[in-house]
Amino acid sequence: MKVAWLTPGSGDRFFCQNCHRDFALARALGRKGVQVAIVPLYLPLDVRSLEGLTCAPLQFGALRVYLEQRCPPLARRCPWLLRMLDRPALLRVAARRAGTASAANLADLTLSMLRGEDGRQAAELDRLIEWLQG
Repeated sequence: MKVAWLTPGSGDRFFCQNCHRDFALARALGRKGVQVAIVPLYLPLDVRSLEGLTCAPLQFGALRVYLEQRCPPLARRCPWLLRMLDRPALLRVAARRAGTASAANLADLTLSMLRGEDGRQAAELDRLIEWLQG
């Protein structure tokens, strides 16, 4: 059996311990013979905690998702910009500021994400599905 374990990344800035729980569960599944790939969402994962685990490429990069929500025409016209926004160095900078985001300002983004293929991040969902099928 193969499992893709989707887990939000923290950019090494948050200490909620959810990623450590996810990694422990993935390791336990691995000991039972399950092939597990950790799939980071939004921000990079703490690589020190990934020892012994397979880590997939980042999906739904935080900056990319935000741009797709706030300025869809620019996101559609500038695929090179979207690729640049997924660079780990830029995502680490964004992670340092992540605690300053207002939940009220993210409501539209949250609803769009929940709309899946009908939301503004449909291209990100397609990228994830393509990776999963690959």
